[in-house]
Amino acid sequence: MTAEYGGERPGPAPAVDPSVSVAADIGEVRGAAHTGSGDQYNTHLHLGSVYEIDERGRLRRRVRTRLITDEQVRRLDRCFVEGPGYAKARDVLGGDEHSVIVTAEPGSGRRAAAMMLLHRLADRDVDSRFRELPDDAVHNSVDPGLLLDERNLQRGDRLLLDLTGPAGRGLLEQVQPVLEGYRHAVQRHRARLVVVLPRDQEEALYQDFRALVVHLERPDGREVLREHLDLHAIPFTETDLHRSGVQEWAAGAAPGEIAELVRMVETARQAPGAGSLAGCLAQARIALSDRGVHAAEQIDKTTDVRERALLLAAAMFDGFRGDVVFAAAELLGRELRLPDPETPYLERSRLGRRFDELGIRVGPDRTVTFERLGHAEALRNRFWDDYPELGQPFRMWIGACMRGLEITGAQRDELAGRFAAQCLRTGRIRELFAQVEAWCRGERGGRVSLSPQAVFLLNQALADGSAAREVRQQVRVWASRPSLPPALAHVLIMVSADAIASGWPDEAVVRLHHLARHEDPGVREDATEELLRVASRPWSRRLLLNRVVDGLGRRTWKADLALLTPVADPARLQGTYRGRPFVADPQVRADLTAGLAALFGKKGEETIRHHARRWLDACAAGEAPRDLLELLAEAAHRTGRSNRLYAAVREWTLRTAEGTPERKIALGLFRRIDEYQGLRPRGTGPGEKEWRTP
Repeated sequence: MTAEYGGERPGPAPAVDPSVSVAADIGEVRGAAHTGSGDQYNTHLHLGSVYEIDERGRLRRRVRTRLITDEQVRRLDRCFVEGPGYAKARDVLGGDEHSVIVTAEPGSGRRAAAMMLLHRLADRDVDSRFRELPDDAVHNSVDPGLLLDERNLQRGDRLLLDLTGPAGRGLLEQVQPVLEGYRHAVQRHRARLVVVLPRDQEEALYQDFRALVVHLERPDGREVLREHLDLHAIPFTETDLHRSGVQEWAAGAAPGEIAELVRMVETARQAPGAGSLAGCLAQARIALSDRGVHAAEQIDKTTDVRERALLLAAAMFDGFRGDVVFAAAELLGRELRLPDPETPYLERSRLGRRFDELGIRVGPDRTVTFERLGHAEALRNRFWDDYPELGQPFRMWIGACMRGLEITGAQRDELAGRFAAQCLRTGRIRELFAQVEAWCRGERGGRVSLSPQAVFLLNQALADGSAAREVRQQVRVWASRPSLPPALAHVLIMVSADAIASGWPDEAVVRLHHLARHEDPGVREDATEELLRVASRPWSRRLLLNRVVDGLGRRTWKADLALLTPVADPARLQGTYRGRPFVADPQVRADLTAGLAALFGKKGEETIRHHARRWLDACAAGEAPRDLLELLAEAAHRTGRSNRLYAAVREWTLRTAEGTPERKIALGLFRRIDEYQGLRPRGTGPGEKEWRTP
């Protein structure tokens, strides 16, 4: 304890092997610590929030946070250890079946193994996608044939169907009837499919699938520990592992627990006065083994409600200044309507003494941390677990602290991350959604905008394998409401364009397309900008074009009509799709023709002139194939606008010289217009002077 707060430091850390030097002041892991058996990838924040609001009031990235599955698996590849059964699963997936069903106990790293199977067997010669199924990119239906939609398959796709966790367990019954047909489509596209199945659902599998099942077991924890230490560039010796006791502990630990221990050690080694590596390893092991017990005991012993509120505030704001912790405790007392103390202020215990009694130390920079490693997180877990009825008051308290305390944007992100971790750990994802809505509702007139933290909350949830699907579904539900509050709509634009686009690009197109139909002009503009950026690859462009054209026959036709001009621009029609030019795809040509016909039918002569000039310019510059112009002629014919198109082409042609490539392009379009009107038989062309008067 510093002299500023007075008092003496609480007792030493728990005893370990006397030959091991243990740091007395080791500090706690910052950020969302891992609490389960899966994989976690943390973003470390240092200055402002990850997101900021620009001069136009739009959310923009300050720090790029990507959740690309390829990035995750490349990192995982550096520390992954194959367990029993992995080699067999690799052989099945890499064989003629192109599919495998893996099953394992929770905590054995089954999802990580599935990701590694797909990563290490990827076709390096193909720009393949990593997709998690089911994919709702085209349809929102729960029709099994649409949950596993063969039309979305691309050559070399890497497909993960995780049937574990709350979001996945109910899907087996839905997808199983169509899984066989989908597997055959996977084979045709030379893709790979890994299904992760809970072991207790294996008996529910159809007999046809039993040959694809491979049982995975937990990898050797001691090897996992070594790989994670190497990943974090922590030099170690076998003596360090033996003397600290972690080698024996790791033999029975889950991969996620080992990863958490190494992260704790990494932070501990950076703390002032850190002891030897063996000491840091030992203290981290002790913290992981018994911190929940010590946290429960401390809560039970702290019977005064005001002190218990201070304890929770210190746990939630661990690493913040002491005055912020005190203010947070006061806000918690108001939220819970705790009675005011009868003792006058100056007769109450000093704040420093109260911290001492709770095992909290204050550093030279006046930030507070707990003496025991990992104790703050353990306390947060105990409060959320043991007081479930206080879920809503806790949520309201966090919101009040976000707006009322003098903290930085990075600290708000930290607080948001800790709140998200509790919602995800306890499965209370609806509380997280309610917090997002609450933070966006209070935008107008509020002293502090919490939109950046709303984005942060959703991104944290999207990084959680067990919650990501439900989060994406909720984003779709929100985005489909044209009257959604603009603040929330802007949050969804950023989440869709960043996190969802990183891992599920086609689903991002669907959500951004909904937002581009919003009734607020600013939302529409920003959503359209991000939509066109995200839909850059051929399959995403094809999906967007199809959705926009489909929307022309619905009540959203005005918004989709406005979208059609940039979506159907020749510059976006280049490239290949399934091994041939993008515009050669029959569905693309049909959608383009139908879209142009809608434009010509609902807009005036200037629209026809604009598209004629743009498409002719693109063809003349070699930016688009010449046969694309046939679609203009067909669209004009469908809507009775052939004469107007003819006039627009003639106007463009007057700028060209006889015998030039440009003139030949225009004459070719004249011929197509005449053919569709029956004025010229197919296969003939006009001479240089054969222009009609429209």
